Amino acid sequence: MLVVFEREEDNHKAVLERSDGTTFDVDRAQIPEAAQPGDCLDIQADGKIILVPEETKKRKERVKKLMDELWE
Repeated sequence: MLVVFEREEDNHKAVLERSDGTTFDVDRAQIPEAAQPGDCLDIQADGKIILVPEETKKRKERVKKLMDELWE
């Protein structure tokens, strides 16, 4: 399941957002240490959470394009 790392709370919780906009918390230790808010993560069938940098890049590029078009 693809999710977005929304934010950290209380230095030990990570708030993740599903594609439908709902959020849920996980222990910050469950996600990769290198993960930053805005990064895409994949929750695999075994529960392991991994970074998906190519999806993060695609989404950031799409947002940049939309912002550029908005300000033209």
